[in-house]
Amino acid sequence: MVATKPFDDATVSQIQEPPRGPRSRRQEGIAHGGAQAPHDSREVQTGDARIASDGRLQLNRLFPRRRLLMAELDQQLAAIEASVRVDPARRGLLSNAADTPLGLGELAAAARDLAGHGRDVAIVTGFAIPTTSGPLPETDGPPGAALLADICRQLGMRVRLVTDALAQNAVRIAARHAGLPVTDVEACPLDPAAAADWCTGFLDRSPDLTHLIAIERPGPNHTAESIFAVAGRDACDDFCALVAASDRDACHNMRGENIGRHTAPLHLLFKGAKVRRPDGVKVHRSKGAKAIDSAPNSSHLHTFAPSHSFHSIGIGDGGNEIGMGKFSWEALPPLIAGGHGRRIACRIATDACIISGTSNWGAFALGAALAMLRDRPELIAAWTAQRHLDLLVELVEHGPAVDGVTRERTATVDGLPFLTYIQPWETIRGTWRMQPA
Repeated sequence: MVATKPFDDATVSQIQEPPRGPRSRRQEGIAHGGAQAPHDSREVQTGDARIASDGRLQLNRLFPRRRLLMAELDQQLAAIEASVRVDPARRGLLSNAADTPLGLGELAAAARDLAGHGRDVAIVTGFAIPTTSGPLPETDGPPGAALLADICRQLGMRVRLVTDALAQNAVRIAARHAGLPVTDVEACPLDPAAAADWCTGFLDRSPDLTHLIAIERPGPNHTAESIFAVAGRDACDDFCALVAASDRDACHNMRGENIGRHTAPLHLLFKGAKVRRPDGVKVHRSKGAKAIDSAPNSSHLHTFAPSHSFHSIGIGDGGNEIGMGKFSWEALPPLIAGGHGRRIACRIATDACIISGTSNWGAFALGAALAMLRDRPELIAAWTAQRHLDLLVELVEHGPAVDGVTRERTATVDGLPFLTYIQPWETIRGTWRMQPA
C-alpha cells in the first residue's frame, strides 16, 4: 500500500502558529476594496520602500509611520536566510552550518534582483530518483517551485515552470497549486540531441526573460578540462583518477550514482552552452555565468555574443545542483556529505546560489523575501501548513513522486517528518508575526 498521508489534521494542528500582527497599509486597502497600483517594471513601490530601476532599495518618504530602514530590511532578510540554513538530518552542505559561511548573503542578492527587475520568470525543477519500479521525481523541488511561482504570479510577473518528461506530471500538479495553467509547464525531452534543440528554442521564444531559477535541479559534474581550468594540473589528475570518463560531464545523485540518462540537459539554459542548429551556433549566457566551456570535444566550437541576458538563480542543498558551480573547487567538494564531493559537485554557475537544508526551503525563503520586499505579507500567509501538506500528498499520490532520501512514496521531503520539514516555513512566517488568513 502506498503511504500518502501519514499526518492527520491533529498532527498539523500541533504546529505553533505565530500570533497575528498588524496588517500592512496595502492589505488594509485590499480588504476595503481598494485598487492595487499597476505594476511598473522600472520602479516598484512597496509600503515602506521603493525598488528603483537600478535594483537598489530607497526609503519611501510617503510612509513615515512604518518606514522600513535599510538596517531593518537587512535584518529581516538575514533572519529569513538563517531560518533555512539548517540541516536537521545532517546530510547536506549545511550539516555543520555554524562553520559554513558558503553562500551567506546569496538570498538577499537574489531577492533584491528579482523584486527590482522580475517581469518574465522561468523556474526549472525536477530531480530523478532511481527506485525499484524505475526512476521517479522527488518531492524536493516542485513544492518550492509552486510557492515561488505563486508569489511571482501574484506580483504581476509572467511565470513558466520548466522540467523534463520524467517530472512533467509532478510539476503540473505544482503548477495547479500555484494557480498556473498546465500550459505554462514546459517539458524538455530526455534525448540529448532533441533536448539541445529544445533549449535553444526555449530561449529563442523567451526574448523578455528576466530570471531563470533552478530549484533542486541536478547539473553535470566536472570534466578534465573544467577542473584544469579552475584548479590546475594536480587537481585535474586527481579528478581523472577518481572519476571514470563515462561518469564525467554527467548528473549524479548524493549516492554518487550517475542519473544522466534520466535527466534532460536543462543546464544548457543556464550554461549558455553552444548548441548546434541548422543555421549555426547561437549562444545565450546568463549575466554571471562563468565563461568556461568544459563540455567534451568543445575545442572546435566558436564563441558568439549572447542574444540577450537574464539573471540566473540556483537553489540547492547537496552540491550537485545547478548553481553550485559558483563556488570554488577548493570550497565546495569538502562540504558535500557522503564522501562523493569531488565526483558529484556541479560545475554550472548561476549569478546567485542559495544554499538551504532542503531546496524547497531555499525556494520558500526566496518567495518570502520577495513578498517582503514588495510589501505583500498576505502572499506568505496564504501558504499554510495544511496547504503544504496537501501539495505533498497530491504529488505522492498522482505525480507519482518519492522522498529523495528514503525513495519511498510518502508525503515527506529528504526523510524529514512533516513537523520538522514545515518548521523553517513557520519560522519565516513568524518573522512577520502572522498566522493563516
